[in-house]
Amino acid sequence: MNETCESTVELEMLAPGMAKQHENYLDALQELVDNSVSAFVKSESYFEDPDGPINLSLMFVRGENTITTYISDDGPGISRSDLQNEVFRTGNKEVSEGILNNVGWGLKASLAWFEESMKQRNLGTESDWFTLITQTEASDCLRVDGPITGNLPIAIGSDNDWDIGVPDSYSALIEADHGTRVHATCARDQFDNDVWPSAESLGTKVQYIRERLGVMFRRLLSAHDENQIVVSYHDLETNETGYYDVVPIWPEYDDDESKKTHEFQVTTSNGQQYDISYEAGTLDIDAMTAAAEEQYQELLTQSGKFRYRYRPSQNRQGVDIYANGRLLMTSVFEDIFDLTRNNQYNYFGGVLQILPKGKTEQVPTDNKKTRLDTNSELWREIQEELSKEEFLPDGRDYRRKTSIRGASAVDTDDSDDDIETTAPLSTFDDDAEIFTMHNGDARTAVSELRSRLATEDKHEEFLDATVTSPPYYDLKEYGSADETEVGQHGSYVEYLNELREIFEDVYSITKEDGSLWIVVNTFRRNHELVQLPFDIARVCQNLDQGMECSSCGNTVLRGVEVLDEVGTACPHCGHTISSEDSWILQDIVVWNKNKALPYAKEGRLRNVFEYVLCFSKSSDFSLKMDRIRQSNPSNFKRWWADFPERYHPLGKLPENIWEFEPPTRGSFNGDVDVFDHPAAFPPGLIKRILTLSTDPDDVVLDPFAGSGVTVAQAERMDRNGIGVELNEDYCDAYPELKQHLQDQQMSKEDHTSQEKLDPLICGLRQTKYARELIRTLSGQLGLSSPSQLDIHSVFLVSRKLGYQSVGKDVHGEVDVLLIVDDETTARDALEYDKSAEEAMTLQPCSGFGMQARPIVLKTQEFLDEMNDGTYTHLPEDLYIYEDGRHYVYAEEIEFSEWAELNQSAEWTQRFAGDDLPPIVSNIGVDVDHPIQSMETLSRSSSDNHELSVNMPSGESIHSVIESR
Repeated sequence: MNETCESTVELEMLAPGMAKQHENYLDALQELVDNSVSAFVKSESYFEDPDGPINLSLMFVRGENTITTYISDDGPGISRSDLQNEVFRTGNKEVSEGILNNVGWGLKASLAWFEESMKQRNLGTESDWFTLITQTEASDCLRVDGPITGNLPIAIGSDNDWDIGVPDSYSALIEADHGTRVHATCARDQFDNDVWPSAESLGTKVQYIRERLGVMFRRLLSAHDENQIVVSYHDLETNETGYYDVVPIWPEYDDDESKKTHEFQVTTSNGQQYDISYEAGTLDIDAMTAAAEEQYQELLTQSGKFRYRYRPSQNRQGVDIYANGRLLMTSVFEDIFDLTRNNQYNYFGGVLQILPKGKTEQVPTDNKKTRLDTNSELWREIQEELSKEEFLPDGRDYRRKTSIRGASAVDTDDSDDDIETTAPLSTFDDDAEIFTMHNGDARTAVSELRSRLATEDKHEEFLDATVTSPPYYDLKEYGSADETEVGQHGSYVEYLNELREIFEDVYSITKEDGSLWIVVNTFRRNHELVQLPFDIARVCQNLDQGMECSSCGNTVLRGVEVLDEVGTACPHCGHTISSEDSWILQDIVVWNKNKALPYAKEGRLRNVFEYVLCFSKSSDFSLKMDRIRQSNPSNFKRWWADFPERYHPLGKLPENIWEFEPPTRGSFNGDVDVFDHPAAFPPGLIKRILTLSTDPDDVVLDPFAGSGVTVAQAERMDRNGIGVELNEDYCDAYPELKQHLQDQQMSKEDHTSQEKLDPLICGLRQTKYARELIRTLSGQLGLSSPSQLDIHSVFLVSRKLGYQSVGKDVHGEVDVLLIVDDETTARDALEYDKSAEEAMTLQPCSGFGMQARPIVLKTQEFLDEMNDGTYTHLPEDLYIYEDGRHYVYAEEIEFSEWAELNQSAEWTQRFAGDDLPPIVSNIGVDVDHPIQSMETLSRSSSDNHELSVNMPSGESIHSVIESR
């Protein structure tokens, strides 16, 4: 019998809407896990008297483009009747099957989310999108294959079906004759972006999920000695595998005696009753991580921190709210207390447990059962009770282990025993080399550096450039063991103020012609883009008060209303605010990383760039732009040889979009991963910045040095680099990275030498100048074509050639000899001379950057001047350009040969049909033109870009640029 699962409404119509119930992979995964748990846990009574152990397995198998999640349990299973008539029905139910079961949408919304991620990317076949396998003690193994919008046929499953996705070592599940398995596949990029996105390793991402489950289901895991949840994984590309038990993670407090506890009851107006228990205090995260490191080391980051919940950061702190079988949410301070967050609440944590009482079965939640219903009467009653003064949270200042001048520092009484103020270790040892990597904190290192210079009687302002990328606000894990590192504690405004103080210290030791370069990007928080680059720019431009008025505390940002002023008045209190001694934002460059995932989260564009902010200390600061000009014609437009006057003799300036591919983590030097950092700079990016802004022997600082690329690249370019890095491992690995860069070629940007491009561009300008002078002259004389001129030959004599060889913006000196027929009257010759002088001042001739001298001579006059030595600048060996083709000479000729041809009239007859008279020059240009055909050329042209010049002085110039 061909049976299918029934639904009251077409799932094909509803699936896209159901998929949107979940914002990310973790939400969709939680739905699947909740459905498995709800098969066991029908009510809170399970925790008082468990009727048996729970076994649950999550396996993750990652391929090139997809990842399949296998969730297996040994619950009662699903009968054929329920499969056919209940599980995939879309109509709402009045009764929930278990306190975690999502009424109405249930399993379907999660599977719809998985399928939608595949459908949008055209990945896999529909039948592979999901599979459900189940059996009860009284029924055979049954199998249902997707898609969720398909017919959902019910088939008999095999023993092999039952074992797929269950670890071989998990015998309790392998041997069970009842339970459910769900196999759901989604796009790999969706998973990678949603689960600990800074990590590439599947094992690291699974540890994040493991910790998350350990926090959410800690009560379940502790309810029965044999309750077990395991996670395992297999990365098919790297063959990396792993298998771990999920362990319950409970909060620990600094002092149990000072921990606040409170129990009370709430009865709502409709008679629903709840027992509420509350505990809270200052978390002892050190003790929690120490215990985890001893027993479950893989659970923590390489710097010994939790990833998911218990981190010294405000957006991870608050009260865990338990209801309906698991941790549902962590409240923010505004939600549960009549408070807003501040830095003193770091390390604050607690648990609010809500249990239904009497005939009340469940705690009201949102329609996804993932959060409490914060609009409910129950929640309002809880808020009112816990906002009483005796239950408000206490905290401990995140700075308790260091004594720093942080942006969020507050004045403290010396008698305050709660704050430990131990002086930090010195970053710079007195007898150590200063120009290298140093293990230290950027917040203190710069002031230490200034103090050391003072003791050595050196000028305080000694920095030429600072190039850095600050830690992102609570976004990336940089591997430091210091839980107070910048970006890992406090509010976003406090984070910006800490950066302001660091860059203010940098400003104080930077030379007047120095610069600051900050590489940074936006990030998302609470479904909104945070404009971090522009916020950093604002605080750097307002070093004296940052983002707040020092008088009234209101936010004040320098804006367009003060563009012509060095100060303004606070619009809130009238206080005068000066921005005179602040960084000046000179430019913003877009760094195109050319390397990003070829996909993005649904509804978002791919993020393939970062911002490079360029600041100067002085307003008359200028970059050394000529140094980075692109000097290979292959980087020019295809018509570059036709318009040499549009190209700078030293090359084309790069645009403000720079392309540098980030180094790949796993770039090994021997046995050492030299770029083992989540955001290492590409050496080419640092090379360009230092080329633009520094000279040899200059001093370069990176206060957030990471793996040390800035310092190593500076040394490689004969600069003096200073790096400060909080993570000691990066400092220890720096010598290997430094050696790795030294072993590489000096430049990965393949620049043709400017010394070769310069004469080529200037030579092309000169040959084209002669052509344009003739065309402009004919127009001045009212002729329709240059062929109507009495000029039968043009001699272009290059006397100087090269970038600014004559003066500023004057790149050459030429004589243009216009040879007219002997029959030309003196009056006509004078008119030619006058009109040629005028043509030089008109466009296009005036735009060539050329100093030119037109000379009009009759044929015999010219020969006489050459023979008697009156004109001495024309060498014997010359080149002929036919019909205005200025970019390639037609043939070589000696002057004596030209004289003979001219005497016999063969010369004028040869070019009689051309629109322009032939140009004879001591410049030989032979460009491999990317557009123009060379088929009519009588000789074999070069396959490269060549230039030969026979200078009047006897010097010969020859350069070759390979054509690609």
